[in-house]
Amino acid sequence: MEHLGLVIIVTQKYGSDFSKKLESGINALKERKIIINVEEKLKPDNWAWYCFLDNKNNLIGDLNSIIKHYLSGVISDFIMEYMRASILEELLKRDYSYFNKSERGLILRLTLHKLSHKENKNKYLYDRNEVLCKLVEHFQMNHYINLEGFFNFRLKNQMAELKNNIELTIDDFLAEQEYQDYINLLKYFVNLQEPKIDEIHIIIDDTGSFQLKDNNLKLLDYEQTEGLGLNFYNAQIEKADILISSLIKFVPQNVIMHKNLYRFYPKAVEAILNIFGDRVTVCKDCQLCLKQNIIF
Repeated sequence: MEHLGLVIIVTQKYGSDFSKKLESGINALKERKIIINVEEKLKPDNWAWYCFLDNKNNLIGDLNSIIKHYLSGVISDFIMEYMRASILEELLKRDYSYFNKSERGLILRLTLHKLSHKENKNKYLYDRNEVLCKLVEHFQMNHYINLEGFFNFRLKNQMAELKNNIELTIDDFLAEQEYQDYINLLKYFVNLQEPKIDEIHIIIDDTGSFQLKDNNLKLLDYEQTEGLGLNFYNAQIEKADILISSLIKFVPQNVIMHKNLYRFYPKAVEAILNIFGDRVTVCKDCQLCLKQNIIF
């Protein structure tokens, strides 16, 4: 018996995962009264699925084009949701083996987060549309597709982008490691010093300008404090540098962070918490904030 609109899908590496995705996609199509039958064949070196339209379908038009259209959607989702993650993992193992397994796992998760629909919806949809268009183009001349071969030869832009994203993530990862090492050094330095002041209040106004005051709310002179070269604060580099270096200079026994500090200097807040630990108190609408209304 001749099959209606036959499409053959083959893979060497993604057998069980694609089988689940194909089953899920076909079940979703059944809800739309579109029935695709599948014959799964497992060979020593690959998996193959023979997909064809059930003769119970009441579809009008080119049946070959119809089944290819629906299966292209299933395949594009699989490439975006699973194959890219698997390829990234392989690239990390092959080209970045000097990172240990735990580090590679973290780099993989960070890279996938950058590529995810949730993190960048427009870019994700653009990439999926590119994959879908390439599939439609492929199926115009073929009724057979090898998943690995298709990605390697038809989606070279996608492969280049995956490699680029890994490199960008690794740059961020190494910068974060360097940052953490430096913060640990500052923490060690602070712990060796005797406190020079009992308490420092960090007060921020609505423009991001800050003042440092002692426990008697007397303004402290921090303008002459030399920066520590903390160049990881993006837009507010200079002010955050002064803030951190001032705290290091005074070595306070207690640090009280008032409203708006996290809003303007999230990385500085993280650094202060890491360096001074349990010496830090985070203010939540204290009397000082209410009294001064955070206006200088």
